[in-house]
Amino acid sequence: MGEEHGLEVLLASHVSSSAGFVELLAGDATAAEREWRPGCEQLERIGALANLASEGPRLADALFVQGRDEEALQLTERWRPERLTVPEDAAAQIDWRRVRAKILARG
Repeated sequence: MGEEHGLEVLLASHVSSSAGFVELLAGDATAAEREWRPGCEQLERIGALANLASEGPRLADALFVQGRDEEALQLTERWRPERLTVPEDAAAQIDWRRVRAKILARG
């Protein structure tokens, strides 16, 4: 219903983001992934790359928590912050580097 009213970005980023955080805080990274993945893919599909720059690291984190390091690393390559947002978007730049560092450190 929200899509019909032009709320794709809101639904794909803020709503799924909140639900994903709740699931991750509850200790269920698989459920967090189920919330974040469709939102991230929708953001990519509609070209809302700045939002994807913020949401993508969360999905990579959920994969990391599940021990799916290779898949998480692939996401950090697929959705590189340099492609998605401006260098001044410090929060997105930091989040990408943080999750990527965790993955590489564990590898």
